Amino acid sequence: MTESEPSPLLRRSSGRWRVVVGISLLLIASGVLWNLQPAPDMALARRLLDTGDQQNAQTELESILTQNPQHAEALLALGDLLRTKGDLIGATGCFRRVPPDSAQFRQASIGQMQTLLEMSDLAGAEQQMQRHLASFPDERLVWDELRWLCFNEFRTRDVEELSHWWLKSHSDDTQALTHLLLGVFRPQVPQEGTTYLQEMDAACGQQVPVILALAWAAWQSGKIDEASRLLEQAWQIDAGDVRTRILSAEILIEEQRFAEAARVLKEDPFQVAGEMFGDQTDRWYWLRSRILLEQGMVAEALQHVELAIDRGNGCSAQLEYIHSQAVLCNQLGRDQEAIEAFHTARTIERCRKRLAEIAFSGAWENPTPELRLELAELYQQSGNDRIAELWRR
Repeated sequence: MTESEPSPLLRRSSGRWRVVVGISLLLIASGVLWNLQPAPDMALARRLLDTGDQQNAQTELESILTQNPQHAEALLALGDLLRTKGDLIGATGCFRRVPPDSAQFRQASIGQMQTLLEMSDLAGAEQQMQRHLASFPDERLVWDELRWLCFNEFRTRDVEELSHWWLKSHSDDTQALTHLLLGVFRPQVPQEGTTYLQEMDAACGQQVPVILALAWAAWQSGKIDEASRLLEQAWQIDAGDVRTRILSAEILIEEQRFAEAARVLKEDPFQVAGEMFGDQTDRWYWLRSRILLEQGMVAEALQHVELAIDRGNGCSAQLEYIHSQAVLCNQLGRDQEAIEAFHTARTIERCRKRLAEIAFSGAWENPTPELRLELAELYQQSGNDRIAELWRR
């Protein structure tokens, strides 16, 4: 080693410093380049959407959500974009993630409902509609959509309860009064609605409301075996569904299979969930009364019928309840009560017949003051004072 040459130790140290300096310079350069790159921009995403550049808009929105997964505006925009592109599952995922306290939540909730309908998921759409109305009870679009869904599933009682629920806070909605008239007295019939429901079932299976609607239609058409098969399918999907229990008990009683119906109903009353559908416990008391009557327990059957009348409070099933009350009072020798109940039943029957005539006549499209007054009187005599008052207005 000459005096001009550095020692090996110094050479190794010098090499390490060069590596360290190189790495530092590389990191600095990378940081500069990173900072020079534009941050994800919602305004840019909106411009890209406005110009129809969906791919770059999606990339920008996804970048925004990478940095902030709860960015409400980006979630809503991406959900709408994915829905447009046909990615319905991705769209519902975006809509579902929009925070409830954001300004975009209401629109995202409607978007989710509409996307579920496009997926033929009527059961999921119904749940979403109920959630939406619980948060936004003035959303007429959603109320109307839910009413139509129930109508198409032959759920006349639910259509009736939905109309009553809406009219409690929208008493000036005369169109809703007309919907109530038509929904009850001109309901959907199996021959017209079954094809649509079969298409929904084929597109998206395992939907209890759709299966129950098909079971009801089969039963009404005299296809008992098909109705039983569909009901068994509904039981397997959700054994706790209240409407499954009600329809099962109704069919079993009509088939004179009272012991099986009793096992379905059990001893304790149950109700339909959701304020907008009413509790409908009258249906349990009515079905239970028929089983008690079959067992020869006439007094107990009458008690249950009277509870059904009280819980029903003017519903469309009142005629059946009051006629049964009259018959049972007659069997128990309570003649005056029987006479009064028969008179009430005849009055309701006459009113319902006339209401049905009006519903099918088309006169409701341009109701005259005279027709409004007649409708009020018919509802009054049927025991529905509240709807009568609304028609008088």
